[in-house]
Amino acid sequence: MKSLTRIHGYEMVFPYVFYSFLVLLLLATTTLQAGTWEALAETRTKMQSDFTLELASGDSVLLAGVLPPQTVLEPGAEMTALQEEALAFLSRATKGKSLNLISTEITHDRHGRRLAQVFQAGTPELWLQGHLVREGLAIVHGGPARRTMQTDLLALENQARLAKRGLWRLAELQPLSPHRANEAIGRWRLIEGQVQDTAAIRGRGYINFGADWREDFTIYLNPERLAEFEETSGPLDRLQGRRLRVRGWLVSYNGPMIELSYPEQIEVLE
Repeated sequence: MKSLTRIHGYEMVFPYVFYSFLVLLLLATTTLQAGTWEALAETRTKMQSDFTLELASGDSVLLAGVLPPQTVLEPGAEMTALQEEALAFLSRATKGKSLNLISTEITHDRHGRRLAQVFQAGTPELWLQGHLVREGLAIVHGGPARRTMQTDLLALENQARLAKRGLWRLAELQPLSPHRANEAIGRWRLIEGQVQDTAAIRGRGYINFGADWREDFTIYLNPERLAEFEETSGPLDRLQGRRLRVRGWLVSYNGPMIELSYPEQIEVLE
């Protein structure tokens, strides 16, 4: 049984030896999760503010597994500056360049955009999402079908957060304690705290951070996510008394809550 996701070093292994060599020149210590590799002879013609690349063929590719500054930060000068810096990098990295893609588990979203990890072809190759996250110009956010390379991105994000690069130097993105989670309802945030208890009721999972589940912060797992989490990380009750970091969108339902979409949202700190 695999252990729970932890803060750790990273290493990347490509499914093909040739591409392994190229990428290791840039990210010498990252582990690549399974995905389908595709080299594109075409280049992008337009960059959207949500990190969507419009290709010369007419296809759209969304940079999977990350969110731009404008999505997670409050409007203001700092958000604008970081958003512009991220888009400027993507423009330089993709304009007139051939791109390589590693598709996610589901290849297209409901808008018809392709979902992929994107690389600028060359020697060495440049992983676009990896660069954005490492420089603090994007945050890591996956989903049930967007988990390709999430562990690698989380390791890069941890480096950026510890170094206070980019958006991680801002007070609004510093991890909140569970008792302050209600201050950020409707926003994407990191929550860090000690688990008080866990429960599995009618196939649904609950990770509680306070004595009163009706008011205190809770992580909720629907039946599918609970089964997936316990398959990869072990029984839910293993988390009792552990200190966790969880990421996601805060909603209000019997107190502040984050619904788990994929196991890597939870990191065990101690």
